Amino acid sequence: MPFTVLETERLLLRRFTESDLPLFMAYRNDPEIARYQGWEGISEAVEETQ
Repeated sequence: MPFTVLETERLLLRRFTESDLPLFMAYRNDPEIARYQGWEGISEAVEETQ
């Protein structure tokens, strides 16, 4: 099923791209964010194996 990109003046919803990985990993590994979520830190090496 194709992904529909949604865009407004203030929002852009699209599929993740490889260039999103550094910021996504920083978000996932931030202890102040992760403590409210059900995940632990993640590394790029782990992501590449999945």
